Amino acid sequence: MLRASIWAEGDEITEADFQDAMLERPKKSTLDEIPEIGSGVDINEVLDDTRKKYVSQALKQTAGNKKQAAKLLNITNYQTLTNWIDKLDIQ
Repeated sequence: MLRASIWAEGDEITEADFQDAMLERPKKSTLDEIPEIGSGVDINEVLDDTRKKYVSQALKQTAGNKKQAAKLLNITNYQTLTNWIDKLDIQ
């Protein structure tokens, strides 16, 4: 409610204000989303793709601040994050 009251443009908080103020939770993955591995899977490629998505999002959210991005990703040393950025060729 606080977020809606801050962002509301008028004197009254409307349903639209509440909808705009709602934060969307990340969708939890399920086993249904995991591709079949009958013909094999490159687990390192899957992990790298996942790392790339999260690192890119963290950097975007922190305006490129590696120390803050590492903290968001629960990486204890931002140098590890820098190594991932180089390895994964993240711009």
